[in-house]
Amino acid sequence: MALSNKLKEACLIVLNSFEFSRINTKDFQKILDTLGVHNALIITGEKDKFLSLSARNVPNIKLLSVEGLNVYDLLKFNVLILLNGAIKEIERRLLA
Repeated sequence: MALSNKLKEACLIVLNSFEFSRINTKDFQKILDTLGVHNALIITGEKDKFLSLSARNVPNIKLLSVEGLNVYDLLKFNVLILLNGAIKEIERRLLA
């Protein structure tokens, strides 16, 4: 239900990838600004050290791997950003 609401409200963004070759909070923030996102939950398919460290000091942004996905965070953040690998894992978990 919470995932469906994000889609209905046009608050769901799907990205093929969100990769960094180094830790860089400025570049991470620039990408969010380009997307027009200032309050978001980002779900990754697997843990990414550089992405995680680049995102950790950005206010109102939370990065979770798909294992940590929960309803509270889905409702708390305005925008949901799903990386392509996360979608397949979410489908697998919902169908199980």
